[in-house]
Amino acid sequence: MSSKKYIATLIAISGFLTAFADTDNLTGAWKGPKDLMVNLCIDNDKQLYVGYCGILRTYGWVDFSTSLTPDSLIIKSADIGSPFEGRFKIESDNRLVGKLEMGSHGDDWYFNGNAELVKEKPVMPENLNPKLEGIILPSDYGVLARDRNIAWEALSILTPKSYGYAEKNMVEKLLNAKTYPITPEDMIGFHRVRSIQIDARDGIFSYPYFNCRFKKADGGKVGAD
Repeated sequence: MSSKKYIATLIAISGFLTAFADTDNLTGAWKGPKDLMVNLCIDNDKQLYVGYCGILRTYGWVDFSTSLTPDSLIIKSADIGSPFEGRFKIESDNRLVGKLEMGSHGDDWYFNGNAELVKEKPVMPENLNPKLEGIILPSDYGVLARDRNIAWEALSILTPKSYGYAEKNMVEKLLNAKTYPITPEDMIGFHRVRSIQIDARDGIFSYPYFNCRFKKADGGKVGAD
């Protein structure tokens, strides 16, 4: 896979879909063959996009071109070495039916044939804190479940000429450090946070701590200012 695809952030945004159909009815988590999960989301401009597409806890595709016609959804990935192309007719708000090819011969998730996607409640991966369900967006489940692996892959591609390369050892220590579960109550006590972003193409971008306040809103959910 191309190094351009390894970006360690908390937000994953794939290709946008043109809005011909009633996009609100298509948002949500769609399950397909081989434990495939496709999360369709809608942005502030009411445009539908693929927030995550992958095999739960195993593999994910990143570089999508996507399109929507009045009766069909087409999703195609340009990831090298593991193709993905699905052409689905919109049977209803809860069922997409069509042709799907994903993965290569020998992959556990390889599939090529007729398939259907059925809308269901997103399943939170086992390595995420279940107490954060309802706070973490389902569209981010896949990225957050694989965040350390993505970061390590990005670091492995960096060269001494990469921006921020001097901070590579510091980031490696963070990735190797012991982790502790965070609850919504813990988040409310946080007042300062920082961001470290790793991009295999452009380098390491770390920022100093900044003030941040978490509070309960919308029926008790925790959000940030």
